[in-house]
Amino acid sequence: MNDLAPDIRAYIAGLVDGEGCVGIYSCGISRRVREHFTLQVKVSSTDHEILMWLRDVTGIGRLRSQRSRPRCKPAWVWETKSRQATALLVSIHPWLRIKKPQADTAIEFAGTMTPRGTVHRIGEEVYAHREVLRRRLRMMNRRGPDLVGIGDIRVESE
Repeated sequence: MNDLAPDIRAYIAGLVDGEGCVGIYSCGISRRVREHFTLQVKVSSTDHEILMWLRDVTGIGRLRSQRSRPRCKPAWVWETKSRQATALLVSIHPWLRIKKPQADTAIEFAGTMTPRGTVHRIGEEVYAHREVLRRRLRMMNRRGPDLVGIGDIRVESE
């Protein structure tokens, strides 16, 4: 990822807070019959120019078109994964407001990743911790009434 000035990092944090999503997604089952997860940061917009700027200024990620409803404007998604997503979140973390808890969980998840290029089987404890983090992030990203999760217990906030 490119080295970014503080004002650029703050602006990107605003884009992620307002139009972004931080998630841990399943990549399917491996040869070892174990689910793999990847960290992703996405920003969606109907403004293609801002997403091209985001890709160009960070030097990471890719753009793709997003399916739109019939009477809606065309939309695009900028997305980055894994270590690049982690580097972005660490870089913009001080300026995040809304997505800071999601970023904290994502950065914790990144701490469980094995070094790139190594073939390393993770233990059950690490796998279970990744699953807990994935579920936590999924609850944070859930739409609908505000929910406060305590472990697996969910209560509606007042």
